[in-house]
Amino acid sequence: VVDAARCFTGWTLDDLKTGRFVFRAKDHDTGAKEIFGLKIPAGGGKEDADRLLDYLSTHPATGQFISLKLARRFVADDPPASLVDSCAKTFVTTGGDIPQVMHTLFTSREFWDEMGKPKLKTPVEYVFSALRASGSRVRSATPGLTTRLAAMGMQPYYATPPTGYSNRGVDWVNPLYLHRLNFALDLAAGKVPGVLVDLAALAQQGGGSPDDAAAIARILNRDIFADGLSAQTLQSVADLEPGPVPASARVAGLILASPEMQAR
Repeated sequence: VVDAARCFTGWTLDDLKTGRFVFRAKDHDTGAKEIFGLKIPAGGGKEDADRLLDYLSTHPATGQFISLKLARRFVADDPPASLVDSCAKTFVTTGGDIPQVMHTLFTSREFWDEMGKPKLKTPVEYVFSALRASGSRVRSATPGLTTRLAAMGMQPYYATPPTGYSNRGVDWVNPLYLHRLNFALDLAAGKVPGVLVDLAALAQQGGGSPDDAAAIARILNRDIFADGLSAQTLQSVADLEPGPVPASARVAGLILASPEMQAR
């Protein structure tokens, strides 16, 4: 880590306004360096970091790291090691060709074996998908959406560890699911600042009435879930008691918070 940092000494910006890259030779550490087997002799300049980037971009460890990330994103929270190894091998043999790595992933036996097993959405994926499913228009992401994402534990650009937020869906559900439920109900009721939701337009486009809770459920089930909502979910929204919030908004909110909506 120290020697890698030394490679990048002298790399900076001309100023904060333009953000243009400049290399200042007087600030560069010209001593010899060694990183993951790469030996960089003394007396170098900007090319020290260039050599390091070229070396790391096709390193076997990089292939393993990227392959695990891709398999975790498209296959499972804990993907089979055999799949990660196959993708990493393709990465190394092709010089880091990501399209070829993806071809290996999508044509693998492990990928198809895992198909049909639900992978849970991260908070960002959940919020964005709920916005799209409800036909929402976002006028401002702050404070409405950023505050909700913070409550779910995934405020954008606020990841503390250098590795970023977890891409494992299971890490985001408990005990934070209550915040997803509250967000869905508030979204459908038009109570998220900066976000406009028009359930009437959604119902009319789907051929139903905005005052008919059953129609809202039918439309969302058909248009968003391809009639994939479970009987238990449909029964739960059908059993709603009267309340101060219109039934159509509460039905939409509960469907947007349903287990089916949590699956990627």
